[in-house]
Amino acid sequence: MPLDPTNGLGIDLELGADQRLTALGAIRGNERLASPSATLPRARLAAMTAGADFVFGHNILWHDLPWLAKQAPDLPLLALPAVDSLVWSALAFAEYPYHKLVKDYKLVRDTANDPTHDAVLARRLLEDAAQRLAHTVADDPAFGRLLHSTTVAAMATVSPAAAAGAARWLDGLCLPARDLDAELAAWLQTRACRTAVAAFAPCADWPADERFALPFVLAWLRVAGTAEHASPSVLPAWVRRQAQASRELVAKLRERACAAADCVWCRAVHDAEGLLRRWFGFPGFRKEPTLPDGGPAQPAIVGAGLANTPHLALLPTGGGKSLCFQLPAIARYLRSGALTVVVSPLQSLMHDQVDNFAEKTGADFA
Repeated sequence: MPLDPTNGLGIDLELGADQRLTALGAIRGNERLASPSATLPRARLAAMTAGADFVFGHNILWHDLPWLAKQAPDLPLLALPAVDSLVWSALAFAEYPYHKLVKDYKLVRDTANDPTHDAVLARRLLEDAAQRLAHTVADDPAFGRLLHSTTVAAMATVSPAAAAGAARWLDGLCLPARDLDAELAAWLQTRACRTAVAAFAPCADWPADERFALPFVLAWLRVAGTAEHASPSVLPAWVRRQAQASRELVAKLRERACAAADCVWCRAVHDAEGLLRRWFGFPGFRKEPTLPDGGPAQPAIVGAGLANTPHLALLPTGGGKSLCFQLPAIARYLRSGALTVVVSPLQSLMHDQVDNFAEKTGADFA
């Protein structure tokens, strides 16, 4: 099992707009510390740190620990491995995409401005994350090995304490990958473009921002849509902000079509004719209306949508406009979980399009 959250020191700081301490909460086992004061309770924190295996909290890697390191660099807790429940909620519960206690950077609070209670909630989240990861690794040992290697490398870009916390947390769950690049390529075979994966440099040579983003992308790919089925999961907003390379990694892996005949992903998700048959049951696109060059308009418009190319298409009534945006919308949802916003002038037209779409594709809008 991972580190026991009950043997860790949980902390949560409240800071004012001027970045001054307004309150602090800490927990260790059944012990509680509530300090509604601007004075840092150094002696009490040091006593609670003694014998602790690690320090934890929600967003402590970017909020609490940097502030403490600046204001009180001699605190013993700063030498402990650090485990951030914000990170582990994204890795363990990628399908939600949030744990029930988490909303973006904040915990759902039972009481206002209660940092001690927030530390308790962070511990509960870590306990749930430990159980979920244990089941996930048992079901997919290859993912567990990738998670171990990439998460430790990702946290090393944040701080030595974060890397130590990730290693200690995962050592009880799974072993690291023996050959990260080979195992990553094998695991991604049906989840991404084979050509893109083959073109990747060794993971050890990746820049820090991509190494940090990789485990979050892998956790999302584990639950994301396949070539046949979509998933409601998306990368959490805080991941997209903190790990901006995550969006580019997903784009490299899934958004750019290759020409390889043996690439399962691209042939299934980037092929307009195949998508048309799979989702709408049509044998081919309409021959009319046509473009000025004489070619059929519908496949050209759909192709531009699949390639994420900005375009304006004007078609007459009955020219097949709905399919021109619906098919790329399906593909984008499969590839990255992206939603497509359709602006329509009439409610009756909206209902008609939704009903027809559901009938053709079998989509459930209940």
